[in-house]
Amino acid sequence: MKYFINLLVIFLSGCSLHTIYPSPEDELSGRWVAWSESPAEKWEDAFVTGNGRHGTMVMGQPRNERIICVHEELFIRGWDHNKETVPLTAALLPEVRRLIDEGKTDQASCLIAGEADRQLREMGAKQRWPLIPHPAFDLRIQYQDTTTFIKGKYRRQLDLETGVTTVLRDGKEGVTESVFSSREHNVNVIRLKAGELAKVSVMLGLEETPGRHGTYAGHNLDSAFLSVESGASPGWLTYRAAYSKDPGGYEGLARVTLKGGKMTCEGQCLKIENADEVLIVVRITPLSDQKATKETVARNELSNLSVDYNKLLLPHEKNMGQCSAVCNLI
Repeated sequence: MKYFINLLVIFLSGCSLHTIYPSPEDELSGRWVAWSESPAEKWEDAFVTGNGRHGTMVMGQPRNERIICVHEELFIRGWDHNKETVPLTAALLPEVRRLIDEGKTDQASCLIAGEADRQLREMGAKQRWPLIPHPAFDLRIQYQDTTTFIKGKYRRQLDLETGVTTVLRDGKEGVTESVFSSREHNVNVIRLKAGELAKVSVMLGLEETPGRHGTYAGHNLDSAFLSVESGASPGWLTYRAAYSKDPGGYEGLARVTLKGGKMTCEGQCLKIENADEVLIVVRITPLSDQKATKETVARNELSNLSVDYNKLLLPHEKNMGQCSAVCNLI
């Protein structure tokens, strides 16, 4: 899987777009639904949610699910973001204009770009592309109960009116995964709900998205981070990353609540056994100073959110409904 992605484009390759009308058998389908009958094998086929800040990419893997969590402000940088790196090339404009008038556009481009690169190198800014976006981390969901594996019925869908991605499998005997990115509460919301004849038994953890290796746009990805740490405590998952060439970093925090069942800590993960429903709310917090922390503030805010999925969904659906109404007028 490629590590660097365009976080702002919904690319639904290999998926079908149909008009779907709700039925008693499929209450989660809205009017306009993009859907697939199989899990995504690569990120290009994942279904995307987003609220302008937070977002997710949902693969829908039935055994070992990885929900990629992203944030608009996360970039690997070639140098300290506090450094002023603006090359002064205005004096070259008369010569650049002359070359362009003579049809020598390549020379004009090389002249001004070459001077800009020279000045940037002197400032300690070696990469022409100084920053590249990257995922924050994955919410990894490892199913422990083989009864949740696909037996035949599977559907992965994105409701374009509500912004909710849903993975349905095996009806009453399976687990339904629902994901949306709430602008109202500035979080990603994930619910795992057991069917009438099933339970949810999973291992949950926040892990680095696989694929950070090699060189990209002049950046050494293997050494892009100074440190990456994951953790777990009763009801919480944590993640913390510090950049190597920039003093910033970011924190991830997930609140985990259950209906039924039990929850225990196992290393950096939470083990969930025989739950009827698992609700996970995820907040990503960028840091300008990697030595600082905003975890206490985020923990207090997440603690005050409802533990009822539908109460979190209601204001989100209202906001999405307003956006959808505007789009329908265009």
